[in-house]
Amino acid sequence: MKCPFCGEAVAEEAVVCRTCRRDISIPRPVMEQNQALQAKVEALEAEIAALQAEAARHGWSSPTIPVVDLRRLMTPYVLLPVALLVAVHFLLVVVLDENLIYLRIATAILPMIFGYALQTGGPARWRVIGGFACLVAFAAALGMSLVMYAAYRNPVWPQQAVEQRELVEYGLSMALAYILGALLAARAVPGGQVGLLAVFMAANVQRTGKPLEQHMERWERIARFAASLVTAAGMIYTGFKRFLT
Repeated sequence: MKCPFCGEAVAEEAVVCRTCRRDISIPRPVMEQNQALQAKVEALEAEIAALQAEAARHGWSSPTIPVVDLRRLMTPYVLLPVALLVAVHFLLVVVLDENLIYLRIATAILPMIFGYALQTGGPARWRVIGGFACLVAFAAALGMSLVMYAAYRNPVWPQQAVEQRELVEYGLSMALAYILGALLAARAVPGGQVGLLAVFMAANVQRTGKPLEQHMERWERIARFAASLVTAAGMIYTGFKRFLT
């Protein structure tokens, strides 16, 4: 084994490096786990090389990675939710003249469903989810304003600053609902930026004697739950603030 600080060889049972005189008992478990992981990686690389050699011997070609066609996703995950949101707004506000709380509940659930469906169908990249969420929120808010203009001749863009802020917050709540649905679907999907954060936290935060992999899984669950909780809080605040005060 080598010293993690100076690189000189040290005995397996040593707790202090005889060259640099630094304590190596603390990083030893990390080094051992790193060596075990490195051995697994080498075994996987050898297995992949064997499979590639076998495929070359039989003349098999490597599968190509499909390219996501965003235009194909626009109809089910952008146009359809926008149409449903505007239709629900027209039904509850213009036709039935119901309390606005029912509209806010409906327009929070619908984007969440489509965000969940988008993530489970791919999963999609987060920049795609964020872009779709913004498109759905903007188009739905615009469609609702046009409905109010056609029915009551209300201005498409409110004249009062308070109403303008409320419209922006309403659109933001629909976007956050869309992202929340994707987050709920992604809680069972490992990796990504959340996985990198989990690796950092597991390696740098004080932990018990459990294996590093278990701490990574724990921090990943915590990070995903926290992201979902923050997004849900933002959605509730922006969408239901007027009913909570």
